[in-house]
Amino acid sequence: MALIKKLNGKTPSIGNDCFLTETATIIGYVEIGNNCNIWF
Repeated sequence: MALIKKLNGKTPSIGNDCFLTETATIIGYVEIGNNCNIWF
């Protein structure tokens, strides 16, 4: 699973049915919609 981290009190929001690679890093105020792919 991807690295998902809080930054400055903000946590990423990940939609339903998303694919995140093991090497992906999601940090801070990020909103990812449904049915998305994150590869890096």
